[in-house]
Amino acid sequence: MYKLIIIYYQVFILKLTGIKRCVLEEYKRIYLADYKPCNYEIKKVLLWIDFFEEKTFVRSKLIIEWKDDHEFCPVVLKGEELVTLSLLIDGKKPLENQYEFKEEELLIYPEVKSFEIETLCEIYPEKNTSLEGIYKSESLFCSQCEAEGFRKITWHPDRPDLLSEFICNITADKSKYPVLLSNGNPVDKGDFSDGRHFVRWHDPFLKPSYLFAVVAGNLFSVEDEFITMSGRKIGLKIFTESENLNKCFYAMESLKKSMKWDEEVFGREYDLDIYMIVAVRAFNMGAMENKGLNIFNSSYVLADDETGTDQDFLNINSVVSHEYFHNWTGNRVTLANWFQLSLKEGLTVFRDQLFSEEEGAGSISRIKEVRALKARQFPEDAGPFSHPVRPDSYVEMNNFYTATVYEKGAEIIRMIYNWAGRKNFLEGMNAYFEEFDSKAVRCEDFIDVMTRTTGKDFWPFMRWYEQKGTPNLDLSFEYDDNLKVLKGKITQKIFETSDSQKKLPVPVPVKISFFDETGAQVPFRINDDNEMKKEHVFLLENISDEFIFHNINEKYQVSAFRDFSAPVRYNVTPEINPFFLMSYDNNPYNRWHASRLSYFKVLMEFYFYVEKSEKAEIPLEFLESFLMLLKGDMRDKSLKGEIIDPPTLSEFIQELMANNIKVDPFIAMSSYQGFMKSIAERFKDEFYDIFSKNYSEKYVFSSEEISKRKLKNTCLHYISYLDSSNFIFDVFKKADNMTDSIASLKFLCVFGDENSKKALDIFYNKWKNDALVMDKWFIVQASSRNKKTFSNIFQLIKNPLFSIKNPNRARSVIGAFAGNPFAFHRKDGKGYDFLADMIIKLSFTNPQISARFVSFLSNYKGFCESSRDMMYESLDKIYKVKDLSKDVYEMVSMAVGC
Repeated sequence: MYKLIIIYYQVFILKLTGIKRCVLEEYKRIYLADYKPCNYEIKKVLLWIDFFEEKTFVRSKLIIEWKDDHEFCPVVLKGEELVTLSLLIDGKKPLENQYEFKEEELLIYPEVKSFEIETLCEIYPEKNTSLEGIYKSESLFCSQCEAEGFRKITWHPDRPDLLSEFICNITADKSKYPVLLSNGNPVDKGDFSDGRHFVRWHDPFLKPSYLFAVVAGNLFSVEDEFITMSGRKIGLKIFTESENLNKCFYAMESLKKSMKWDEEVFGREYDLDIYMIVAVRAFNMGAMENKGLNIFNSSYVLADDETGTDQDFLNINSVVSHEYFHNWTGNRVTLANWFQLSLKEGLTVFRDQLFSEEEGAGSISRIKEVRALKARQFPEDAGPFSHPVRPDSYVEMNNFYTATVYEKGAEIIRMIYNWAGRKNFLEGMNAYFEEFDSKAVRCEDFIDVMTRTTGKDFWPFMRWYEQKGTPNLDLSFEYDDNLKVLKGKITQKIFETSDSQKKLPVPVPVKISFFDETGAQVPFRINDDNEMKKEHVFLLENISDEFIFHNINEKYQVSAFRDFSAPVRYNVTPEINPFFLMSYDNNPYNRWHASRLSYFKVLMEFYFYVEKSEKAEIPLEFLESFLMLLKGDMRDKSLKGEIIDPPTLSEFIQELMANNIKVDPFIAMSSYQGFMKSIAERFKDEFYDIFSKNYSEKYVFSSEEISKRKLKNTCLHYISYLDSSNFIFDVFKKADNMTDSIASLKFLCVFGDENSKKALDIFYNKWKNDALVMDKWFIVQASSRNKKTFSNIFQLIKNPLFSIKNPNRARSVIGAFAGNPFAFHRKDGKGYDFLADMIIKLSFTNPQISARFVSFLSNYKGFCESSRDMMYESLDKIYKVKDLSKDVYEMVSMAVGC
């Protein structure tokens, strides 16, 4: 194989013009309305990838077959940053009228129905800082092709609706790269006399180009096996550096649990003979579901009892399951076009959420899911980046891997799941898999299957995919003393948005309960339904619907949208008493939600008092409810920890904006810290007592101990608002696990005293050779509420362990700082200016990561005039940069309203 490639290089080199990146005055926008299926199929893709240190050669052969009754048209191949050495059509040098190079496209003009296109290209992985296509992660060659990275490897249409059989031949120096991996199953391997070797991989299952993957490196593996429900033995391998092998075992257990759960719940069995995961340090995303060869950001694979926090382990469990579940929702059934992205991502997020909820995390998982959605997706829906779950256009597809597509998309699936019922939903999923296996589909195909199999009309749910914005609902109740019934009315507010699209009411599942004045849940019935239940679910289908609730007295408290039954905002009239529900609601999510409402109610009062330079007092009702929580013997300590865990300052600012308040960030900071200090002082003894009672002398990884650590460290958060540096430093020194170490270090950083400096030095010296742990060291400093955090940032980026080229490290410093309102907002605007400089710098090396940082400046319209103007100036500074990357250009253009 190796020798054949060398002969090919010598004989068939064509002098074609190198493809240069096209810099446009205005980047081309892609529209869903323009999508057309291909007139042809690529039956097979054959690749020969020959790795060398300074360059890599990629030879590809595309076997193309025209569809019956389809007219000939140019085959449009995409290519970026390729040096094209050779082009053959059916093994011959093409005539001038058979091909055309056009910017970043290679057009082939077919003359027969079946033909082959061969190209030979040079690429430069070691210079590829975008981390798309094939690139170098330290000493490892690896790839990332979703969404449009395959075109940086070789010429190809690079669209998700073209599914092909792949054969990949990899050649490299055996001493440096003994492990050569690609999709499918290995079918051949061998050595050459010059010290190089090859491995041939064959993936028999049809897949689009974005699921291709290749890895070459000096890797070692942890191996296990899984016996499928039909009795097949699947080899499981997780690859990493030798020093990290002991950190792969939890990920392996998560993988096996995921495979078993998908069989038992969805009836999905794995198909290939092996399943591989590779941990990569430099990776833009969390992980990638390449068929049979998942490539992961190492932070979602590597953890052990010494280096991993409780949250790290939960993240690993979630991400490993997510990528495995993609084998059916994304790989076997894939996308007609990138506009349908949520059909694989939203559906798979829902599946991994369901897995986490059913495999032990329960209601806490749901609370964390919703908290993340409200913190990330609700602001996205309310800002300049608002877009439908299925966008209708884009400039750069990478910018649409968003909370809207993923998390809101998952909530659409959850609504369908709950309204259909579990049994019907799973039957619908089975029909979906059977009907569309090895096909590229649209959101409409999923809705159609669910409608046909469940007998319920789910077509109105398409509005959730097509309309942007968060629905707002008004729930009003009035007690009829004559009829002794409670009358309710629910109304959707239809807001016009910038797209001028006429908005229609979306179907909203409402899960509701009532409590009497003693805190007891009351059985009731709705309208003419004779069934008395303590909880009902109904579907709001119109702009406004009215309901009659029987057996409810006038001293009621309503618990609406239980378990977050729909991704909406809502108001209740008469206003509910959140302090009451925080104490008595028996739905874990709603009890947590009531605590959020309680915190926000008090925090907003503090904000208005500070704004008027008046002293704020915490309402007695809140204090009584909070004390009841602290003193109460709640069996689920993890839930207790979540309920008493206050909103972050960022969440508070978002809530102010949601209430149409132009936020002065400095008043927000002052009021937030005043509230936290008041609570800490008022309940000082209780916080220390809970901390002591939940302190364990020896680390154990178990659900009970995880709950205790959550509760204990939430109390430590409050304690950090007291004169507690010595106490927290003592906690740090005694910590025998990463959860406690990083929590105490984080709260020590607040003080900026000798204790914090000593702790940072101790941590640094112990962990400086562990990149993932050191990411945490950077984060706790960049996210600190310490007044010197901004000046400390410049020391952090000068640290020899900092590299802006590594996405994890960039996120750990730049991202953590920008997400820290205590430091980011300054009266001189230097925090905004610093971020703008970092975005500009990254735009020329890693556009994808750079573009994601733009979001921290995008909500400028929600701030008071002085902050707003300085944030806008920083955005404008980015916008005016010449040759800005397409990724950043699109995001900044949307942010400034261009």
